[in-house]
Amino acid sequence: MTARLIPEPSQPRITHRPHALRANALTRCDVLLVIVPADLAPARWKTLPRGAWLRAQCLRRKCPAGATLSARLDGKRHGLVIIGLRAGKASAFETLQLAGRMLKEARALQPASIALATLGLDTTTTRGALEA
Repeated sequence: MTARLIPEPSQPRITHRPHALRANALTRCDVLLVIVPADLAPARWKTLPRGAWLRAQCLRRKCPAGATLSARLDGKRHGLVIIGLRAGKASAFETLQLAGRMLKEARALQPASIALATLGLDTTTTRGALEA
């Protein structure tokens, strides 16, 4: 009989929410990962949780495609939203790299639940981004 000295980390519950960033969905998750095009229109930023602040940070930092931005959400759970800026013609590998950076940041909090979403991407790109 072998005893485990280090407990295995629990895996978070992952929910796919393509194009859906409703407030009630955000209250049920600890972390929200959203992949958006790097050139997302200013009006679309406002539809994201803490979108105006995140857009201002993106402009101030001059974030390139492939960068991530994050902010704490208001509410009981004080969840985290992580935005990944995807290049317009990003390869599958580049999309995987971006998703990996986003997940690494999310996992540092040891979340019980993670919601995945996209905003401003076409249907084919959305499918690939969520699979990454």
